[in-house]
Amino acid sequence: MIRAAVIEVFREEKIGLGAFDFLQLPAPNDRVFIARAGGIDTMVVLHVEHHPVAVSTQPSERSDPSAVVYVSLNSGDGGVSED
Repeated sequence: MIRAAVIEVFREEKIGLGAFDFLQLPAPNDRVFIARAGGIDTMVVLHVEHHPVAVSTQPSERSDPSAVVYVSLNSGDGGVSED
C-alpha cells in the first residue's frame, strides 16, 4: 500500500481530506472515490506531488517518502467536467 495525503482543491481553497492508502498512486484525470460524511464522493485527480527520500547508506538517516494527491469534486461548482 502507498499512503498519501489527499487535498481537495475548491476554487482557490485547499481542504485536507486526510491520509488514504492506495494500491498505486493515481494519475491526473483518474477518478478516486472518497468516503465522507453523507456518502462517497467521486473526485478527479488534478495532480500528484511526490516527495521522494534519497536512499542512504545509513538506515538511521532514512525517513519515509510521501505523496500528496490533489483532487477536485467531479460535479458542481469547482469540479472538473467530463467533456
